[in-house]
Amino acid sequence: MDCTCINRNNNMASFGRKDKRRASKNSVFHWIQKRKLSDMVYPNKMLKSYVTRKLPPIFQAKEFDMGTIDKIFASHWLDDRNVVYGTKCNKLCILDTLTGTSCKMSMIKGPIPMEPENNCGIHSLEINPSGTLLATGGENPNDLGIYKLPEFHPVCLGVKHTDWIFSIVWLNDYLVATGSRDGCLGVWDTRYEPNLDKSSDSVLIKEPVRWLTSTHTDERFRAIQYNPVSNELASLSTKAVLQIWDANRFKTISSVDLPYQQENICLSLEPGHTLYAVGSQSHVTMLDGRCPSNFLYSVESIDKDAGIRSLSFHNDVVTIGTGYGSCSFLDLRTYKFIQKPDGNVCQLKAGEGWLRRDEIFYTLFGEMCFPTAIYTHCYDPTGSKLFTGGGPLAVGLYGNYAALWQ
Repeated sequence: MDCTCINRNNNMASFGRKDKRRASKNSVFHWIQKRKLSDMVYPNKMLKSYVTRKLPPIFQAKEFDMGTIDKIFASHWLDDRNVVYGTKCNKLCILDTLTGTSCKMSMIKGPIPMEPENNCGIHSLEINPSGTLLATGGENPNDLGIYKLPEFHPVCLGVKHTDWIFSIVWLNDYLVATGSRDGCLGVWDTRYEPNLDKSSDSVLIKEPVRWLTSTHTDERFRAIQYNPVSNELASLSTKAVLQIWDANRFKTISSVDLPYQQENICLSLEPGHTLYAVGSQSHVTMLDGRCPSNFLYSVESIDKDAGIRSLSFHNDVVTIGTGYGSCSFLDLRTYKFIQKPDGNVCQLKAGEGWLRRDEIFYTLFGEMCFPTAIYTHCYDPTGSKLFTGGGPLAVGLYGNYAALWQ
């Protein structure tokens, strides 16, 4: 953390005891110490923004042994200690960041079993605003599984998509939207209805209450976001198109061709300013949600052409996870990357993680070195801890990586 030396002869006389106490109470160190002892929140928005900018350069990594799972694709904090995560090998688990142990949850089974070789795993998991429900994939990645929190009791299973669900977002406490590789968007009502059919284990089978199929051939919805202020749903397709929809009528409000065409797989929203961020192979592009065709600016990734694999807004900072295993931090006030005290760009670098060195590895890759991608990241409720998860970037490689930065 940056420190400023004070000349006692010139400055200390004007810096009285009351001023020192006030500065101490508003310091980052003071707040972090208080957080350990209570559920205290940030004293004001200004300090919250300040902390977000100042913490990354002093973050230290605590890496976890995640066993033999394959690639962590999605994650979300359950509380200030536990992180729920989903993997490419279709495991839903809870990580205790204090002890480093993981607990595996049972996947919700549907009427149509899924062959292992066709399983893409869990690409998305989201918790509703009240923190009472979690939405993610089912045993079949085409299905939508809903769990009751904190018990993780199965609530219902949404069945209609014919291909993998890539993205999930809550519209309110009981309506949830999905975007799939089948080119369809769905909205599901998770409330209990006694007349619905049940599958095995007495889990209710749900049909979507709203459904939209893309009119474009071979279009796949890669990511979706919901803006509660305008009641609009935004979708990002593999054809590098951002569309804004009326969430009630599922009618297109606007459609924008993005400036960078390759690997547009990340979409994040800052609802307070209706600001969208899109991550492509090489750039982060900012768009005004009120007029999406208005490209505010684009910033080239620090790891050029590595692909942006995860993206999030946190206060005045955009956190960017890349295919080369780094997290960088874009300051929205200056449109520049946050720097370390030495003037270099602040990057959190992933370790090697675990890699399965089997026959496929030695046959196709030999002893080549491959980067660890940051496929997911998430801040804890206080914003003072960052979880990063991922695995090898190469499709044919099997492995994992997870760390807590604090």
